[in-house]
Amino acid sequence: MGKRPTLKRLKEALEQTQGNLTNTAALLQVGRCSLWKWAKEDPEFAEAIDESKKKFLDSCLTTARVVALGIPKVEGGKIVGWEEKPDSNMLRYFISTLGRNEGFGDSVDITSGGNAIPQIKVEVIDRREDVRREEDEA
Repeated sequence: MGKRPTLKRLKEALEQTQGNLTNTAALLQVGRCSLWKWAKEDPEFAEAIDESKKKFLDSCLTTARVVALGIPKVEGGKIVGWEEKPDSNMLRYFISTLGRNEGFGDSVDITSGGNAIPQIKVEVIDRREDVRREEDEA
């Protein structure tokens, strides 16, 4: 294991590498395992690494917002088309995750108020053969 850097040097390295731990370790001339070991031993090191991850996530979210919303083509103060079209999948992702507390999402939470939920039986009746017979008779 290489020499442990100061907290200031770790933060500088994280900033230089935009939080990429592989590149941070290489810059500090240590292995990634050393970074994790130091983070486990020192809450300030752990917080510095965590903060760098959050900054990276913020950067990703900024880019994702542009992808989700697209880049409008504006002429005469009006939107006349798109430089980059909005991405419906990214929009769906943002709405289902960030809008979860407002009722958007991929799942519905059903509660029974503490009472047992009765079993529901679903029966699928295939009537395609009956329709074919009726068509043949007509």
